[in-house]
Amino acid sequence: MAEFVIRTPELSDFDTYPGEPPRAVRVLSASEQQGPGGIDRVGEKVGNTLGNAVNAARRLPGKLSSTLSSAKDRLILVKGRTVRGVNSRAADLKEAAGDKAREAQERARRVGREYPLHVIAGVAALAFVTGFAIRIWRGSRG
Repeated sequence: MAEFVIRTPELSDFDTYPGEPPRAVRVLSASEQQGPGGIDRVGEKVGNTLGNAVNAARRLPGKLSSTLSSAKDRLILVKGRTVRGVNSRAADLKEAAGDKAREAQERARRVGREYPLHVIAGVAALAFVTGFAIRIWRGSRG
């Protein structure tokens, strides 16, 4: 960390070594201060710029609030559209599933009317296989 140096008459007046000696400061005359590029004009421009920056900083919370409000409104709108789309798709899928179930019922009725003996034989075979599988399963457990 740098330490402060106390100036005494033994130390020289320059800050860095080797460096140029400090230059003399020139004071502007009154005509130079008020001229076209004078210090008064520069100060006025700096003051105007700082005033504009302060005004912009004061308006910033209001702008952020309105921007956040509009973003929230847009998100609510998008959410509503998405929910409507999902609900519409779910209704379409429900309707399609109902159609498939009705088609399967109609096909089962038609097969039962056209081939009643085949249906009875199929049910009997399924019952026999199920009973056989249950008997083997119960026998292996105990």
